[in-house]
Amino acid sequence: MITTDVRLANEAKRVLSRLLGKRLDMYRCDEWDAHGEAPHVWGIVGLFVEQDAYAFVGNMERHFCFGIEEDIAVTSFSKVEPEEIKSRLVGVEQVNHPVGRIIRDILIFEDRQVMAEGGKDSFEYLFTSALVFQFDDCQLVIEPDGWIMEMFSIYVGKDAVKHVRNAVEDIAEEDRDRIRAERDVVSLGNL
Repeated sequence: MITTDVRLANEAKRVLSRLLGKRLDMYRCDEWDAHGEAPHVWGIVGLFVEQDAYAFVGNMERHFCFGIEEDIAVTSFSKVEPEEIKSRLVGVEQVNHPVGRIIRDILIFEDRQVMAEGGKDSFEYLFTSALVFQFDDCQLVIEPDGWIMEMFSIYVGKDAVKHVRNAVEDIAEEDRDRIRAERDVVSLGNL
């Protein structure tokens, strides 16, 4: 089986785990709402935790995936300088959204899609499908809008995690008979 693995790197997970127990002061995202339901961000979401700035980033990279070479969105998370967090869209400003809550847990949704050809598993695609910051009274969800775009949706609320698409929704209807999807949810607070 040929595997394409673009999940968050282990170093990104270590950086995220160091945020547990710290105060998320605010997040920064594009002032733009493409679907009328959740803030959408093109390519970068900034998180300001106490004295530091972090970025959840989506970039297009060329990978061999499901038997063909194509551009797919690859996410990363790292500590950055605050001025690096700015919109990638011309004429779009980013807006700070106050949070002011202690991060109790961080959930990483990791999806696995397996394509069968000729009755046997031939291709495997592994990717990060959401980050969920858990607070005492609510959640902040940052969800890549699918594996072919570097856009993110952001949800905030008591049950914001309910907005995360299920693992099958990223598979085209016509491919669901030959591609199966699974999801693992990794709790950094339980590692």
